[in-house]
Amino acid sequence: MCALGLAGCSPGAQAQSADTRADTARRPASAVTHKTAPKALERLSGARINIADGRTVGVGMPVSVTFDHPVAAAERARTERQLTVTVRAGAGITRHFTVGRSLVATVDVRTHTMKVVKDGATRTVPISAGAPGMDTWNGTMVVSDKATSVFMDARTVGYGDAYADYYSYAVHLTASGTYLHQNPKAHTYAGRQNVTHGCVGLATDGTAKRFYDEVIPGDVVKVVGSKDTVAPGNGYGDRNVDWDDWRAGSALT
Repeated sequence: MCALGLAGCSPGAQAQSADTRADTARRPASAVTHKTAPKALERLSGARINIADGRTVGVGMPVSVTFDHPVAAAERARTERQLTVTVRAGAGITRHFTVGRSLVATVDVRTHTMKVVKDGATRTVPISAGAPGMDTWNGTMVVSDKATSVFMDARTVGYGDAYADYYSYAVHLTASGTYLHQNPKAHTYAGRQNVTHGCVGLATDGTAKRFYDEVIPGDVVKVVGSKDTVAPGNGYGDRNVDWDDWRAGSALT
């Protein structure tokens, strides 16, 4: 599935979304009505696309366009019409990328396991999710990036001095700070008990590194059995929005 989103994430910007498709149909020359093509929006030059050129991404990666300025209500529909997902992108902004193999990981916080399905092959990995009161977000998330080591400070998420350290093989899931990463506690509690501060912990016996090595941005991580669902805009949490509600945000509907 290929999705195209307009996200006004800069200060003061207005969020939009659109489902756009290329119209490749052609009419006979005798039936063509000649019209003056609409002038390209100059303000579209301030847009950024979230996928780097030439990158390979997972099957869940949305195509997101972020503007460095607010998009006026009067311009929304016109802007959306100029955004297409095609072999050749228009408006002078292009990205060529490949959708790679399929990888979907489903974390079940009730059974303390993660089922990894990669191109049809399945394996089950023991995990430790958020402890009661610090529950891991429920719902569908998409890997945004990863790093071999990330410094995590509990004060940034309201947990005081509970932790302030580097954690290895960190797979980034939400803007609020949810990671799937190696956690020394998981070596004891993975598969048995949820003891983390909200992240998904993997054991230090090579389990975390194996998952880290195979995952790429755009891969899907679903969490089931938890409480609150991750909000749209918290990473790529928009996949938890009903399709009709998503389309309702477009100026073209």
